[in-house]
Amino acid sequence: MPLMLGSFMLTSVYGFTDSDKDGISDNVEYRLGLDPFKKNLPAQGTKENPSPECLPGTTMVDRYNFHVMNRLSFGPNAKLLREIEYHNGGDSWLIDQLEYPQVSKNDNIDTAQQKLNDFIFLSNGFGNSSALQTFATVRPLHSEHQLQVVMGRFWENHFNTEFKKHKNINSEMLESDAFYLNAFGNFEDLLNISAKSPAMLQYLDGFKSTKMKPNENYAREVMELHTLGINGGYIAQDIVALSKIFTGWSIQRDQDAEKCYRYRNIKGGDGIPLKKFVFYNKRHDKNNKIFLGKIITNKGQKEGKIALRMLARHSKTATFICQKLAKFFVSDKPTKDTINQCRKTFIDKRDESDQIAQVLKTLFRTDEFRHTYRNKIKDTQEYILSVARLLELNATKYRGKNQLQYLGRELFRTGQSFFDKPEPTGYAEASSFWNNTSVAMKRLQFVNHILLKKRKSALTRSYSLRNFFKREYGNEVTERDIIFYLLPITTGGYYTGEDVQRAYTLLNPSNEDRLKPFRLKEKNLRNLVSWLVSRAEFNVQ
Repeated sequence: MPLMLGSFMLTSVYGFTDSDKDGISDNVEYRLGLDPFKKNLPAQGTKENPSPECLPGTTMVDRYNFHVMNRLSFGPNAKLLREIEYHNGGDSWLIDQLEYPQVSKNDNIDTAQQKLNDFIFLSNGFGNSSALQTFATVRPLHSEHQLQVVMGRFWENHFNTEFKKHKNINSEMLESDAFYLNAFGNFEDLLNISAKSPAMLQYLDGFKSTKMKPNENYAREVMELHTLGINGGYIAQDIVALSKIFTGWSIQRDQDAEKCYRYRNIKGGDGIPLKKFVFYNKRHDKNNKIFLGKIITNKGQKEGKIALRMLARHSKTATFICQKLAKFFVSDKPTKDTINQCRKTFIDKRDESDQIAQVLKTLFRTDEFRHTYRNKIKDTQEYILSVARLLELNATKYRGKNQLQYLGRELFRTGQSFFDKPEPTGYAEASSFWNNTSVAMKRLQFVNHILLKKRKSALTRSYSLRNFFKREYGNEVTERDIIFYLLPITTGGYYTGEDVQRAYTLLNPSNEDRLKPFRLKEKNLRNLVSWLVSRAEFNVQ
């Protein structure tokens, strides 16, 4: 129900005076340090000359910075706002993200990497799925390399594998690490990482493929889903030939790596066996093959590398990958001009070690990215992680014996947990898939579960919003501090006077008297935050 259908309704329902008719009562404007006789509205005008009485966080500069944070991170929070301010805006932050990625697991500068290096997972339930979900949320919640984490997740989803198929937690962790550390690298390298990944070899049964019984699963999916696309010009004979090329590609136990691997199981001695890629020449089909019109003679394992290079450098692959990137970052229906600009960079930089970083630079410089705001809907992982980042929850907080506070439980409930998509397509990247009543209801249930229920989720049972704001603003935190921190960050800078009035009412429901001191109450804070993150404005990017 709208809060304002005209000043008469506001006055009659809420019983307040709104002298400047901006949707905010005079008393609330006094308490928030606004002028009750000048309209306080979202900014109008240009970047350089915004309107003088605009609401905080609503200028075009503010909105662009929120656009960058929402598209290229897992959501803005106080820490990221400080980073953007330090870099003097989103563009400088973006360049820093692309040019200084994390390239080694030994990099302890990053908060998330410190947590991962110290990470000990528990045998909670079948297959250690809770530990795997915890692992997957550490970087999104805590890493300073947010764009790299977003891209690592993009490749994880692009080269999708399902944990339940093979039940080897370490295979998924190692693959995820590799995609993250090479997220801005060369696409051919990423393709090889996936092809040799024990997770992929087990997921699509490639490790069983022999000259007597070649398995076509990976051959089909690597062309249809990873490189050329469904209309990529290949034929059935290419699938057959490629399946023979990959015969002999398999896995074995990696005992050397187990001695130093940093993710250890505290139960069961050496923990879950690690796997590594191995090539069995005796299983390999040594006959000549014709793949994509080229004769490939017997070269053993090298045949696979030749085929992957052909796929990585194919013009159809350039189009397919750039379409996916543009759809992921810009729009469900990106323009041909945007795709073609990225495609040219993809082809021109195919020999460069930072090929993907160069493609992303091109994409983020397009007019479509820079001027198309809030037209995408967050998928469920993005939504839940953005709530957790807003609240600055800890991904690895340990609550005692066998009680790990982890977001994965919430992701299971809402239907998009990590490493859990059975189909090789991965989770949908189009916003339209996430724009339905079922998804909306599950998100409302999530918010109710962690913030409003009498017995709240373990995630937030001992969590205090009061303490969060006191850490940020000191013990003398005011209504203005809270409202003008939360409203811009949860709406991308697109909020109104009516939103300010509603936020104030939730934060201080029985007190508009400007003479009474503000009392910071946890219940009111939770009501305010739950309203903000349940709105459509928070669900869009």
